[in-house]
Amino acid sequence: MCIGMANSVVVNSSYTEDIFAKTFVRLYAQGICPRVLYPTSTMEQSTTSDDRLTLWFRSKLQRSLRTNSPGRIFLSINRFDSKKNIKLAVLAFFEYSQSNEDCEDDVLIVAGGYDPRIRDNVKVLNELQKLAQELHLNDRVVFLSSINNEQKNALLSNCTCLLYTPEREHFGIVPLEAMQYQKPVVACRSGGPMETIIHGATGFLCRSCPRVRSVRRMAAIF
Repeated sequence: MCIGMANSVVVNSSYTEDIFAKTFVRLYAQGICPRVLYPTSTMEQSTTSDDRLTLWFRSKLQRSLRTNSPGRIFLSINRFDSKKNIKLAVLAFFEYSQSNEDCEDDVLIVAGGYDPRIRDNVKVLNELQKLAQELHLNDRVVFLSSINNEQKNALLSNCTCLLYTPEREHFGIVPLEAMQYQKPVVACRSGGPMETIIHGATGFLCRSCPRVRSVRRMAAIF
């Protein structure tokens, strides 16, 4: 009722527009068609010095991996939420490690929002840590929870590549934030990333199977 009375309806992607059409069939048939207004990442400069952020970043790696000079740094930024499919990043990194000889110094950083009061957050982080242990990646995968914006910027600035794993995401702002730092993005070929990533130019769109194209794309970047 409220949507039908609105002067204008705006959505964040063509993918969301399609979802709107399938969900509000009667309204869409009456000619109520939303317009797409893409969000963008903030262009504000960090209030913390680059040197201080880099120091924080290096200290985190040194504490977790006992090194401050890793090789390639793959980064995943998402809430620790089961819908974000973060497990795919760990599995893809494992397959990449198994398929490439020159990658023993490469690392994966899994960072994002975390609230210990939310059961799903706790469950997802525990499962990811257990998976990394089972795959013998303890010394190559770092988990950083509840990072702030400045720390997120430090991660994006220092990483080699962003792995974006959610499927059917209505938009997804993190790929834009990574591209703002001129970092390539490997993402699932569905939802919003299909509208923000230029395949083969600003990143790669892959099927959500760690054994197929995502591994080849991760290797192809280098």
